[in-house]
Amino acid sequence: MATDTVFYGRKTLPGGHSGGGATVALRASPPESVLRFLIAHSHELVRRGIRAIVEDRPEWTVCGEAATGAGALQETTALRPNLLLLDLSMPDMDETMAIPQIIKVCPTVRIIALATEDSRELALNALATGAHGLALTSESARDLLLTVESVGQGQPFLSPAAVNLTLRQVSKPDRSKLEAADLTPREIEVFELFARGHSNKDVAAMLTISMRTVNEHRGSVMRKLRLHSYGELIHFAIRQGIFMVN
Repeated sequence: MATDTVFYGRKTLPGGHSGGGATVALRASPPESVLRFLIAHSHELVRRGIRAIVEDRPEWTVCGEAATGAGALQETTALRPNLLLLDLSMPDMDETMAIPQIIKVCPTVRIIALATEDSRELALNALATGAHGLALTSESARDLLLTVESVGQGQPFLSPAAVNLTLRQVSKPDRSKLEAADLTPREIEVFELFARGHSNKDVAAMLTISMRTVNEHRGSVMRKLRLHSYGELIHFAIRQGIFMVN
């Protein structure tokens, strides 16, 4: 698939401005800090909208697009993007197979799954099979940016609406994996409540403890599980099968 050519400078050939030489554009590699995106979505208008959001940042660039699951695999193999924004509702898309295949051909790519409000099972499967982030196509540009920023920095992340979608119905968690991580009974309670979307204030009221104590328990949980954000906590709970999702 052809991609836009990006030029990063200009050069005047010998005999330049005063000597009649030609000025030509130079094509160069982007700075190493630039994040390269591949957008895979079945609708061109959605791809255009996401491209506009992404390329509003000078340190981000779109290196390619795809309209099918097969195209996403092909373009990831060819272009080696840093981030792949992957529509889960593409006609030929089987997230349980496509995501592992994409990671196999390009282990360094970080995948943000794009879901709709009625594609909860697809979203859960995407997270379980390796997606690093999740956002809904109905969300604001701000929420998409939050997801992209976090995943781009190497931190798994679920947007607020994605958290509501995935953990709308969960049964009692499997505590064995938390106990194996040396979490105390109280820390496990705190983990469960945060993973269900409760705020610090909610947790304090539900456990009848102070906000300071909640923060201490939360900090201890994050350290023991080697997590750095709320998004990582949710991602961990789903990927590790701690919550059985109904």
